Amino acid sequence: MTPARPVRLFGDSAVVIDVATVDEAHATASSVAGLAADVDGLFESGIEDVVVGYRSVTVVVDPTVIDITLLADTLASRAPRRARSSSGRLVEIPVALDGRDLGDVARIAGVTPDRVISLLAGADLRVAFVGFAPGFAYLVGLDPGLASVPRRPTPRPVVPGGSIGLAGGFVGVYPQASPGGWHLGGRTDMRLFDPDAPPYSALQAGDRVRLCVVDMEGRAGPGPRPDGRARLHSDAERVVVVEEGGLLSFVEDRGRLGAAR
Repeated sequence: MTPARPVRLFGDSAVVIDVATVDEAHATASSVAGLAADVDGLFESGIEDVVVGYRSVTVVVDPTVIDITLLADTLASRAPRRARSSSGRLVEIPVALDGRDLGDVARIAGVTPDRVISLLAGADLRVAFVGFAPGFAYLVGLDPGLASVPRRPTPRPVVPGGSIGLAGGFVGVYPQASPGGWHLGGRTDMRLFDPDAPPYSALQAGDRVRLCVVDMEGRAGPGPRPDGRARLHSDAERVVVVEEGGLLSFVEDRGRLGAAR
């Protein structure tokens, strides 16, 4: 019999499966995706999202369709499939590895700045999970020396969008300007997140990533959408007219199903 694994309820419409490693998280997510075929379609119509975390998988459901307790019991006894590290699409990101913190990274890793550039450009990276900010992918696969580089002692109030950072064993590309405590190794002008264009995030959990060094002289970071549109709902056909509002009034839809990942 397969031993039970930790599965806990997360509100009334999700469960969290705790795992030991990122690889197990990917294998577990793959296992959840196979539930419909393996359990007579029991959960096929009610699973709305499967979100891979660092050492967890969150399964979001429609509680009017799925008995969430039954789902938790089923997942607790279900062995994860074996993850294939070579699977996943390849995404190539054009970069200039000229970041302001290259010297600090080289000093901490005990190598030269040129060696840091070589190691970053030659790394076979993989998206472990997406978090922190929309479209911010945590990439694993660094050389052990670079993987030992910690976060900066003092975070920066603003890191420009398109900046490539590394810290704590991960590489990440900031999709938009935000605070950040990672060492900056370079930049890209590739758009990593677009709230108006599904699947919204350019990188998904399990993707393979390669940093491709290009000449970015005169190229700026990711700018606004070419058509100037700010939000998808600006073109929506359905609207809500607020005739009388109050301090505790708000309007909320169901969000974008399947986009939490």
